[in-house]
Amino acid sequence: NLTHMGEFEMMKKTTSALAIAALLGTGAATAATFQVDDNTTFSISGDFELTYLETDNGTTTTDEFTDGGSEVKFGGSHVSANGLTTSFNAELGGFDITGDGTNNDTTSSNSETDDVTYNQGATTNNVYIGVGGDFGTVFYGDKETAFDSLADITDIMEEAAVTVNGTGDNQQMVQYVSPNFNGFSFVVDTMVTADDDANDGNEEFTARADIELDMATVMVGYADINNGDGDSIGIGASFDVGPVAVGVKYQSDDDGTTTTDLAGITGSTTVGIVDVYGAINNVDEEGADSRTELALGVGYDVADNLRVFAEMSDMDQDAGNGDITSVGAYLKF
Repeated sequence: NLTHMGEFEMMKKTTSALAIAALLGTGAATAATFQVDDNTTFSISGDFELTYLETDNGTTTTDEFTDGGSEVKFGGSHVSANGLTTSFNAELGGFDITGDGTNNDTTSSNSETDDVTYNQGATTNNVYIGVGGDFGTVFYGDKETAFDSLADITDIMEEAAVTVNGTGDNQQMVQYVSPNFNGFSFVVDTMVTADDDANDGNEEFTARADIELDMATVMVGYADINNGDGDSIGIGASFDVGPVAVGVKYQSDDDGTTTTDLAGITGSTTVGIVDVYGAINNVDEEGADSRTELALGVGYDVADNLRVFAEMSDMDQDAGNGDITSVGAYLKF
């Protein structure tokens, strides 16, 4: 048993940290990782994000400083004698680092995201456990769906995002992640309470297949939404064209009443000392005019753990509605 902090061995960006990151599916590789014993590790990381946003509402403009998603993350992993690896992940956010106090006076819960807001504004997110082995890994808890990784191919912006229509997280979810079969792997998940009428709107079932080719990684996905009243299908790929990382995606969403098709492409590269990235996204919604959204951003690493960025988006709507200009910074530890 441990009796004091001196018996911890802190490691950064080690093989153990990378193993935890792969298992947990988080950015734990940049965390401070403590080797509790030969088979057990514990990690902690976090980030503080502050953004200035100018949002065009069509007839008015809103200017504000906002917390872009500051959070503290905890993770752990243990390898048992039988070869099974157990793990956990938990994220605590909602700190409202802008200091305006808007998040500090409520206590509530969200039945769809499983986020709980306490008196001090804290929220829990991505709280889950996992058991892994040669058979793959099984997760249970509040976790991003399989389909969301495909939808997020075009989600490369910090704030000035194009329309993505991701499925997000599901509470009380069981997810299975397969091993890699010579470049092919798959993920399936379902929400335990999906048949409960109180959970209308959550994804009952999502699935994704990943195919690693010589030149690209291809994803194909499906999501059953609104308790069977609608669904989403998509295909996407990521690859490099010279120094430019490229992502492409086609997605069709049917919510039971309206069909929306998304076709997007993203690119990111480094020019001198800055990173340049952007997205072009066509939105074709049934009963509405097709529109083409544009987003562009630049980022610069002031320090190893401090990044600043500036972004803008044009959502191609009447009177500039939805257009965003933002500048921000995030500090990671």
